[in-house]
Amino acid sequence: TLDEWGVLDALSGLADKSWVQVGKGDAPRYHLLESARLYALEQLAQADETDAVRVRHCEAMDALAGQHFGQHWSLPPEALAALVPEWDNFVAAFDRSLRARQADAAARLFAAVLRTSTIAGRPPGSRELVIRANALAPMLSGLPATPQAHALAAIAIDLALADIREADAAYRNADVVRGVDAVRDLRP
Repeated sequence: TLDEWGVLDALSGLADKSWVQVGKGDAPRYHLLESARLYALEQLAQADETDAVRVRHCEAMDALAGQHFGQHWSLPPEALAALVPEWDNFVAAFDRSLRARQADAAARLFAAVLRTSTIAGRPPGSRELVIRANALAPMLSGLPATPQAHALAAIAIDLALADIREADAAYRNADVVRGVDAVRDLRP
């Protein structure tokens, strides 16, 4: 139950002891050394808090993705640059939401993964993203029309870069969600 200043003091103390590396930049990022990360994971497991921390991580990344979800198609790449350092976190949270069958969170997180992938040096249409897209698509039927259409359009774009035949099928799936401008506007 630390406040913001308490967290910064704790991080500074860990950095002073070389448990944490501090990245450069206006908003520094903190990285655990591998030995510290393994120790922290061991301590979480002993306290039986691993699942709770993973759930909180997924919720935090989903909230961040959700802030950009409604407008991610219109955001310029430079606006997404701030999200690039979170790419691995988005992927981890997306994978967890897939395993938990949380379609709404998975859809937002997939959009964040896809939009930041090129900027992060991981081109859309890569095999790893296609596998994720194919895992997400069947889960989307229970979502409201707009998020479903956004997610299906994101999947279609990713698949288009990997395989045009799969993209055509994804567009036909997205067309099932009638009356959503996002699908009509994205059709080539």
